[in-house]
Amino acid sequence: MRRPCAVRLPSVTSVAFLLSLAFPCAAFAAWSTEPVTVTPTTASIPMVEACSDGGHGSFVIWQEESSPGMGVLRAQHLLPTGDLDPTWPAEGALVCGELAARSLAAALPDRLGGFYLWWKEGLELYLTRFDGTGHVAASWPTRGRDLGSVWGDSPEPCVIEDGAHGVYAAMVSTISKIVTAYHLGPDNSGAGGWPNSPRGIGPTGDGIADAYYPQLALAPDGGVFVGWGFFSRDTTVYPSEFKLRRLTSAGLNVTGWPMEGLGFGTFRRELLGTTARSAILALSPDDRGGVFLMAGYATSDGMNPAFVTPRLYRVQGDGQPAGDWPSEGRGFPSLGLTIYFDAGPGASYRVLTDGRDGALAGGPQYFSDGPIVLELSQFLPTVAEGYGDGIGGDVNGIEIAKKPDTGIYLATFHPDGPYSAWDANAFLHLGQAPAPPGWTDFVEYHPEPVLAWYGDIGLAATEDGGSVFFWSQVRERIGLFARGFNALGEITAVAPTPSPLGLHGLRFVRGAGVRGSVSLPDEGPARLALYDVSGRRVASQDVGGAPGTREVTFGGTQALTPGLYFARLATPRGAANARVVVTH
Repeated sequence: MRRPCAVRLPSVTSVAFLLSLAFPCAAFAAWSTEPVTVTPTTASIPMVEACSDGGHGSFVIWQEESSPGMGVLRAQHLLPTGDLDPTWPAEGALVCGELAARSLAAALPDRLGGFYLWWKEGLELYLTRFDGTGHVAASWPTRGRDLGSVWGDSPEPCVIEDGAHGVYAAMVSTISKIVTAYHLGPDNSGAGGWPNSPRGIGPTGDGIADAYYPQLALAPDGGVFVGWGFFSRDTTVYPSEFKLRRLTSAGLNVTGWPMEGLGFGTFRRELLGTTARSAILALSPDDRGGVFLMAGYATSDGMNPAFVTPRLYRVQGDGQPAGDWPSEGRGFPSLGLTIYFDAGPGASYRVLTDGRDGALAGGPQYFSDGPIVLELSQFLPTVAEGYGDGIGGDVNGIEIAKKPDTGIYLATFHPDGPYSAWDANAFLHLGQAPAPPGWTDFVEYHPEPVLAWYGDIGLAATEDGGSVFFWSQVRERIGLFARGFNALGEITAVAPTPSPLGLHGLRFVRGAGVRGSVSLPDEGPARLALYDVSGRRVASQDVGGAPGTREVTFGGTQALTPGLYFARLATPRGAANARVVVTH
């Protein structure tokens, strides 16, 4: 019998009547109760990626294959109502028309109405930017920008938003075997003072061998934390360990941080013999100006699953251990995680802030009587607390999206047995964690067994607190489909209700100020103010008026220095707060 899953996910039927009372959705027309058909194509769609459009809608990108393994990239824009954007081609806009076999793709919003998409073709890493009109953005090649060759033995590259409409990207170069990184702006040039080319990050020094597992996390000043693991040729002189550096937006080392990086979790790697050793690494900003770092290594005989003993570290922005966190890190409450070496574990280990001054961290876990699941534990500043026994699902069928406020959304597909992603009885599931007390286990979105599955899933968290779930499959339904959910579960076709008070999608735009959207539940006065970290008010603006959600821009006349700011929307009935990072 499969180990029970204790992560609490919502039951639609048990809470549907609460939707308009507890978490009313934004003032948009509701999604249909039937799935939205994104494309009815009969072509195979083995790869689906999705992200927010920076507001209340979403983008979905897919590989549409004309022959096995070969296809083009298409995209579609879904409005907050669940309708397809009428200004985009009905069959989907062509992101890249080059026929190719692609893997390890991911999408993220550019906060300008479009999205970034990166993917691998063989060992080559490509990046493109698509604008909100359904075209490749100006200054970007139609084929996508080739960022270089990724070393095949290293897990996937890492690409994150930079907080100013650009992206950071890190990879292990095939040629040098070291971590190289880019900082690119929306115009496809170097951003923040970074050259329009990669910088070598590490490792450095004699006796250093190969780097692995590059990971990135955004720093509050618009710079970046870079983590990686490396293996040493001579462990008597240079131990193999995990490293962490902090760089400015220009790629320069931050004062007080060692050039070679802070070291965490030394380990050995057996180069010969039957024992194989590997390592895992994941990073996330900790919402205090520092970073969470998950690090650990695995040992296997090459045939059986590998047992991992990770630690979760917390580092302040100045490079010192957090005062309320052990310098040696916190251990996971279970006996460790279990992985297959050939299952691509680097893509599945995650650390995300929980919005409560803690983190959700974990990775794939294997049980002999069930499938691989995603094992997540919740870590608080004072105690390591296991949140649950995992999210059921094959390691290749898990999608995670960070919610705008607290927690994460998770979507999986997996068989009910036998335990193979391509066998009969595959189900779709959607949920969130942490979930409010009293919620039941999984929502089975697809109520009937899928007789044959060939496809993928995508998940986008929207800025109004909801999510959009995408899936492609054959036999049961042919094509690509979408379903919208709000903060408590499935969105049904009900009349729109007033927006809750809130601030959404705040971002700094050079030359304009701070942009985002405000939601007002009723008509009346409302004031939006911006404060620096010392509590000094630097800008304010009246935003009262009719209820609903609308875009605002403020603070453009002020000389805002780079750093962390706090926005506050105040009304007679309450207030809402949000963070904003101002960059150069």
